[in-house]
Amino acid sequence: MDLKTKNELKEMDTEITDLPIIDLRKCSGCNKCIIACDHNALELIDINKERNKHGFFAWKKLKAVIKYPINCIGCKACYSVCKHKAIKFKN
Repeated sequence: MDLKTKNELKEMDTEITDLPIIDLRKCSGCNKCIIACDHNALELIDINKERNKHGFFAWKKLKAVIKYPINCIGCKACYSVCKHKAIKFKN
């Protein structure tokens, strides 16, 4: 692994793309953004942590999250396919 100087790290930091912001309240878990992302930055996860009275998970509640932000190139393919407007970018 290469050791970077502070100046090199600052240059790398400015090259990092604008990451998508996913509103989990709006995300339906439809999987379209995951399919649209050619760089495998997104993944569906089960955010339901509540159990029913028998101790089992009540149901799955799948939502898209940025699992591998280093893979994101900021192409906005995920944004363009989200019909629920759950994905935004700062810029």
